[in-house]
Amino acid sequence: MADALPLKVRILLRNSYDPPTSHLQQSRTNLSSSLGIPVSLTIPWKPLIQTFSPPTGPDVEATATATSVLDLIIHTLVSIRDHLEDEEWGYAFLEKCAGGRLELSVLAGDKQTGLEWVDGVLRLGVANDVFSGEGARRVSACVRSLGEVEGGEEFEHVPPLAGCPIAPAAPTASSGILPPGGLPVGPERMPALQSLPPPSVLFSKPPYILYILITRASISVNGNHEPSLRLLSEYLSKWARPNTNDTRNPPFCKVELRESYLRDGVRDLLVLEPYDQRWACWMDMRPAVALAFVEGVLGYVRDGGEGGRVVVYRRERAFVRG
Repeated sequence: MADALPLKVRILLRNSYDPPTSHLQQSRTNLSSSLGIPVSLTIPWKPLIQTFSPPTGPDVEATATATSVLDLIIHTLVSIRDHLEDEEWGYAFLEKCAGGRLELSVLAGDKQTGLEWVDGVLRLGVANDVFSGEGARRVSACVRSLGEVEGGEEFEHVPPLAGCPIAPAAPTASSGILPPGGLPVGPERMPALQSLPPPSVLFSKPPYILYILITRASISVNGNHEPSLRLLSEYLSKWARPNTNDTRNPPFCKVELRESYLRDGVRDLLVLEPYDQRWACWMDMRPAVALAFVEGVLGYVRDGGEGGRVVVYRRERAFVRG
């Protein structure tokens, strides 16, 4: 399995998938104990990585794919176990497990993430929405239907007794009637610390946040998505105007991408300030170009601010890889 995978992915699977104490294996064991039958996982890592990551490129993108798939599988196992509190649902679910065991098979390339029974095997289809919360929301909506009792729909049209009001049906994904905000979402468990990858991988998927602090002497752009900060830095550096009144011919504005205080080497801060601090007494930093780049080029949406000095931007959609 791991021979053809990038090194960082193999390390991630070794630490977050293989050990019996990993969050994934613990979730599988807990579900098996609750069901009273074996639970097996079929995860074709190589096709998954090839589908959602570029054939050539940095290992961090392949690792982000593996992390997102692991999170989705854990979410699926936990959601099924939560639904076992409903005994009727649990009995119906067990009847659909072929051969006295539950086999969860993961496949890539669906149009949207979802769960379905195929010949007694529970099939988890993974799509591009795995990189956002939408994939997990779709799984939560699908889990309920996994334990539906066969033939239950024949009672839907029984006429009510006279004088007995009919309570409105609860919104479901299959009815087409959804509450504001989309698919209903149940409570979720917090992930275990040992299941979380390094910041460079964890924050490579949405949401992307930019926190911009504007003062007269500097502009600081703090973000969790290094490629966004790097592109903004390179663009402003390329077009920075030189100060021809100085014999050194330096740019008016110094553009500096700084390393995070976290230890894995990510850069999470971009600082714009006068090249020479002696110029700060007469040189005002102007934020309009940086803000326009964040909105118009990077596609971030303003998400708040404080009196014009602090602006917060957010992006929910992942960038296209490659």
